[in-house]
Amino acid sequence: FMNVNVDAEFSRSLPKFDYVLFLAIWHHFVKRKSLETATENLKILWDKCETGLVFETGLTELSSEYKLKGWSEKDLIVYLEETLKPKSITEIGRFQSFDQSAFTSDKEKYEGTFERPILLIKK
Repeated sequence: FMNVNVDAEFSRSLPKFDYVLFLAIWHHFVKRKSLETATENLKILWDKCETGLVFETGLTELSSEYKLKGWSEKDLIVYLEETLKPKSITEIGRFQSFDQSAFTSDKEKYEGTFERPILLIKK
């Protein structure tokens, strides 16, 4: 288990793993840099997976500064299929996201509750 700041250079230095847990990280790559940078990092980490990737990210509860406004779970699945070309993507669980005020800016408040799927993406 490693808890580190991940960038493309660090990801390339990693050995192969059976599985990589990639939980609540991807949307921060998009926010800090761009979707292109997040995609590059995701592809590098995918190459480090021997068996699969456990993936989870925020979407609908995120403010516009995350640059994912309008993305649905379906859009995410299509993106993952096109980007990684996996054997399968299976929802293995679902959990209640944190309180919406922790994710939305003062200018953007959303109604409702937010559930995030946990996806098992297999090679």
